[in-house]
Amino acid sequence: VVLEDTHRQQFDAKRAKMDEMQKKLFASAMGCLAQSSARAIRRSSFVAWVDCVNETKRLTWERQKTSEAAVKALTRMCAAQGAVLMRIYMNGWKDHQEGMKKEEIEAQRHRFKNMQHRMFEGALRAMVG
Repeated sequence: VVLEDTHRQQFDAKRAKMDEMQKKLFASAMGCLAQSSARAIRRSSFVAWVDCVNETKRLTWERQKTSEAAVKALTRMCAAQGAVLMRIYMNGWKDHQEGMKKEEIEAQRHRFKNMQHRMFEGALRAMVG
């Protein structure tokens, strides 16, 4: 949103500059009309046309440059997100594996405890009986 506002402000500033340039060229053309010089009118019109063409080319080039920069930034962001997702996945997998090991160790401890209890009870019966 901030980036769009910045671009909108830049575009508005460029539009205002273009309007100002057109006003100056119009004023120049009107001055020539007042002088009734056909040659000056043609020259002024041609200069205005060339300026408009050059300004249009420049604005198109700037838009293309801005668009390329945005695509590069988006590509970097997507690559970074992919790396982050892979890291999250790997950490989740590692946590799951550690949880499975803990469960296995706890089950083994429980089996040994039961086996020890049975051996103890067997030894008590042998002593009593």
